[in-house]
Amino acid sequence: MDMEALAEAEPDVIFIGGRLSEQYEALSRIAPVILVALDTKTDTFLGSLESNLNMFAEIFDAGDAVADYVADFTERVEALQKATAGETCLITMVSSGSVSVVGNNGRGTLIDTQINIENVAGEVGDTHGDSASFELLLDKNPDWIFAIDRDSAIGSEGAKAAKEILENEIVRGTDAHKNNRIVYLIADAWYLASGGIEATDIMLSDLEKGILK
Repeated sequence: MDMEALAEAEPDVIFIGGRLSEQYEALSRIAPVILVALDTKTDTFLGSLESNLNMFAEIFDAGDAVADYVADFTERVEALQKATAGETCLITMVSSGSVSVVGNNGRGTLIDTQINIENVAGEVGDTHGDSASFELLLDKNPDWIFAIDRDSAIGSEGAKAAKEILENEIVRGTDAHKNNRIVYLIADAWYLASGGIEATDIMLSDLEKGILK
């Protein structure tokens, strides 16, 4: 980040996401800083999103719009909850030819703690997940497998696509594969930019296309 250029712009306020949280103090020397991030440890995905949107609405006088967005997102979540009641999932991160499983309150928190599809690797705590074998996916054998292609999100040149990696003999033995229930998620929204209106719309659309088809 070019701090000098930012200072020359003389902003009235600086909004940052979680990836810039370590720069909070340095940025505060330029202008007041507001950290905007989802807090899914003390609230739900939608609850935290609504809190953030209400903050923006107060700043920019846009309260009515927030209510409309929240109502739409809530209705869509409820439809997904109904369609997946009692079912299980694994949320995976695919990168560099390997796969990791992501726990509750990770990048798939919309799926496991909001829509309430039981994450059979929910105990995993690391943000990027725990490295896993393809045999683990077969052993856990969830109803759904959701895949985030990290290489796609960060623009890794020459990397294999997540679908190419997961379409192997072992994963083809899972019920999720047999029932066409492996859902490939748009990585930019799920890995880099979750927590805003546009990203949430994309994330819900991903799930609707995969689940409500």
